[in-house]
Amino acid sequence: MKESGIIGSPISLIRKRRTLLRATCLVFAFSLLNLIFSCSYFKVKEVKSENAAQKQEQIRRFNQEQKYLVVHTANEQYHLDNVQLDTENEMFSGELLEVSERHLHKKSPDIKIKKTYRYNTRKTDPLNEIHIYLKSDQQLELGETSIPISAIDRIAVVDKNVGRTIINVVGSTIGILALALIIFALTKSSCPYIYAHDGENYVFNGELYPGNIIRNAQNMDYLILDNMCLKDGEYKIKISNELLEVQHTDLVEMLYIDHPLEHQVLIDPEGRPVILEEMIFPALALSNGIPVTDLVSLDDEKYFGFDQPSIANELLGELSLHFPRKEQNENISLHLRLKNAMWLDYIFGKFNEKFGDYYHSFQKQQQDFSLSESRDWQESQHIPLNVYVKRNGKWVLEEKISSTGPMAFRDIGLNIDLQGVPSNEIEIKLETGLRFWEIDQAAISFSSSNTSEVKVLKPARAVTQNGVEVSRLIDKNDGEYLTQKFPGEYVEIFFEAPPIPEAYQRSLFIKNKGYYNYIRDYEGIPNFTELLKFKRPGYFTEFSKTEFENMLKSWEPEKSVDYAL
Repeated sequence: MKESGIIGSPISLIRKRRTLLRATCLVFAFSLLNLIFSCSYFKVKEVKSENAAQKQEQIRRFNQEQKYLVVHTANEQYHLDNVQLDTENEMFSGELLEVSERHLHKKSPDIKIKKTYRYNTRKTDPLNEIHIYLKSDQQLELGETSIPISAIDRIAVVDKNVGRTIINVVGSTIGILALALIIFALTKSSCPYIYAHDGENYVFNGELYPGNIIRNAQNMDYLILDNMCLKDGEYKIKISNELLEVQHTDLVEMLYIDHPLEHQVLIDPEGRPVILEEMIFPALALSNGIPVTDLVSLDDEKYFGFDQPSIANELLGELSLHFPRKEQNENISLHLRLKNAMWLDYIFGKFNEKFGDYYHSFQKQQQDFSLSESRDWQESQHIPLNVYVKRNGKWVLEEKISSTGPMAFRDIGLNIDLQGVPSNEIEIKLETGLRFWEIDQAAISFSSSNTSEVKVLKPARAVTQNGVEVSRLIDKNDGEYLTQKFPGEYVEIFFEAPPIPEAYQRSLFIKNKGYYNYIRDYEGIPNFTELLKFKRPGYFTEFSKTEFENMLKSWEPEKSVDYAL
């Protein structure tokens, strides 16, 4: 259908005028960033420290980083200034002051509930805060004080909830247009967004079935729900289409694991539970021999981005993690907090552009590719994140982690046996194509056993934005899909929550399956000569490297000549 209007529709005009597209993206990007910077979100996350030595080390490290330290008693909170550590007597001391206005919040951050807090960057500055929660019987007064390490109940670091910050801006008209244009123009792809209800609001949690763009090549996906809280005896999520794509959801189930309070539970790529007890962070993390330990030791969104070519292969980036082996356990649990880089989505879009006006035909043919064909091609192009363990002096491939999406970091666990691993050190290597992945945190745990039971909740009901009940479409893995064709379509899904056993806590996950297809209107004659090269192993990674170098060159300032009169 021809688009009507004197000058054509806005989308038609933007498609025809690339300069206008870039300018429009910049205008809306600045508008979006202005909103993001003035209205943001944070959450508090516990820093695992099981004994006095670990707690002292955490305080020493945060003090060295000049963090703003807030001490909580049962009813009060104070700022501890000029912090000193007495390791011999296991004490820490300093001057207790009133918490400054820049660090006062309408609701005091509570580590015991998984909640996201809103703040205005012009008024408060929570991202530099460390919160120490004392045991309930501890009392403090303003002035000089000394506190036993043994009085510490928990330590928490403030984490910026980037996903919630960005996605909540999308709720406004300018946000929808800005984000849609930026992602459409620059990244070209994404996945269905999932929100978890925290008891008050929906909080952005991540993306479902990321990278599943082929009907016959779907694989099951598992996503931890970080922000979920009960509401009227139910768990509630929302799945929405917010980009130019058609999304087909086949299965949505909620998995839950009830476990002791001192445990953290994750799920591996196959849906098996991974138990984390005492977290051990890398003693050393290296990229081409350069230490990057600080980038992967904290859950702080300071990430390692595989942006330097490895010595062995200039198309790949690698990260080697060195952990002390203090116990002679036969197994460890590996925790990785990671996501795909935006660059991978962008370069995949540049690849698709080469099909020109043949793209629709290619996309239709692509739907018949098998899962093994899709995986083989991705692996040959170094798109997955490969996890290796050094056994008997050689690197042995342990796992290939498929795409997780670029919009939010995701926590993944792996159970690894230590056969052939030296008695004093555990070495793990992560390897992928340059700039394809980002690692925020890596840690291991010496778990004694794995007896946690994974239980399943089926949707009690599922209601679309039009009020239509559709739970029958998503409660089975049967090829019958809930299809969301247009941006703005969503479905709210409700799960009835069974009681949590006393002295236990619950971890929640979404098991999901589906696929999505991009809506693209590429123009021009397909470059088949170039496209055939992508069948060659490693060519996609080579193409990515070349595109990145060309982009850097295009940003170099032009040389100018001064003319003297």
